[in-house]
Amino acid sequence: MNQHNEPQELFTTGEPMTIEIGYLAHQPIQNPEVGLAIFRQDGVQVNGPNTKLAGVDLGTLVGEGVVRYEIEQLPLLPATYVVTTAVHDGRTHQCYDYHKQAYSFCIETGTAQELEGLIQLPASWQQGNSSTRHDAAHKD
Repeated sequence: MNQHNEPQELFTTGEPMTIEIGYLAHQPIQNPEVGLAIFRQDGVQVNGPNTKLAGVDLGTLVGEGVVRYEIEQLPLLPATYVVTTAVHDGRTHQCYDYHKQAYSFCIETGTAQELEGLIQLPASWQQGNSSTRHDAAHKD
């Protein structure tokens, strides 16, 4: 989803993006673990976050709902990406739902300052006197 909460499959580097994982719990589920994995089109895994590692306690899920993974600024460079989602018991690892690489989105060039690699690092170029930098790094 884009910043207007509208479904979208085409993004540019630096844009916000939200991945929604919907659920329908027919029975109460105590503090499930919800996770996802993003893969670039060549199979390289970009990340694999989940609510347990993030310290998010979902409490008890009952009925329909949604869990959102909100990315403030996409650092991904142009490519096609696929997403795997999973919901399972955080204690026993019983799988309630699993969608292997079932969703996709694309990143287009836009204003990205880099085109090669996986991500655009939040960095800048600086120019200075090399001896100043060298002296500062070696002060006792």
